[in-house]
Amino acid sequence: MNQEFYMSQKDWGKIQQYAQQAYDSKKAEIGGMLVAIEDKDGDWELKDPVILKQQISASNCVLDKDDLALYYTKVGTKLKKKNFRFVWWHSHHTMDAFWSGTDLNAIKEYSDGDFSFALVINLKEEYKLRVSVWKPIEVHEDVELMLIGDSKKIPKKIVDEVTDKCSSIVHQYGTWKKGAYSQGKSNQMTLMDTTKVGGQKYNQELSGDSQDYIYAYTLVDEMNKQYCDGRITYNGWIVKAQQVNTLLKTTYDSIYRVELMTETALADNVMLATPHEYITIDPNAQYEAEYEDWIDFKSYNASYGVD
Repeated sequence: MNQEFYMSQKDWGKIQQYAQQAYDSKKAEIGGMLVAIEDKDGDWELKDPVILKQQISASNCVLDKDDLALYYTKVGTKLKKKNFRFVWWHSHHTMDAFWSGTDLNAIKEYSDGDFSFALVINLKEEYKLRVSVWKPIEVHEDVELMLIGDSKKIPKKIVDEVTDKCSSIVHQYGTWKKGAYSQGKSNQMTLMDTTKVGGQKYNQELSGDSQDYIYAYTLVDEMNKQYCDGRITYNGWIVKAQQVNTLLKTTYDSIYRVELMTETALADNVMLATPHEYITIDPNAQYEAEYEDWIDFKSYNASYGVD
């Protein structure tokens, strides 16, 4: 790409302050939005980072739909005479700056436009800035971000803003209970549909809002990020997966298990797959009959062309 991309030290410092406060207070990731505005030379200035109401955890952050919609409307009205794009940003706190499978799915939410931007940072001030071209053909490129100007002290009010807008993450999914499937609320990185889940064994649409499913999902996400940035090896990943499965069985009496991957399969998929894709049903669990009823329910719907 011939264009240049730049941001003021003041705005960069503000993002770093948000990330640091989220980590200091909750050991969590945090996310938000900013804008990229095309200047007279055809280059792009990234500016005005904000955080929105959201749920955060050590490995995920979920922007509130209503707050995000309000942000889009407010900024769109303000900048309607400029050529601009929204930029989704989020932190990886002490982990490396890289694109996880969950991140890549979040980026795809903007595929209805011509191109989009996404930024991931960490507390070491490392980053990746991705430009995703969606039309006429899909192309993704990580580009350099120039920081300009002098750094300035960020107001202490950021501490209060993070406290006010960030709460602990709570996953909400559709559930299968007593012969009926109920649709849950989307609760992924931004506005993603979390109802479609699959394991290596069944490749079905699994879902759950129970504590056991949330536990499995959260731990898989953290394990995958640790594997990606080198904090654990493949053997370490397997050990952690086995520990999670033991607790799912003994503590939660759960039907869910983490699928144990081969080293090749893990390496090939970990950067692209979401945590859902590692969670499957244990056919030996006491709720196997309920699972089979659910499969029958899905098969019946499928026969009529219904998902």
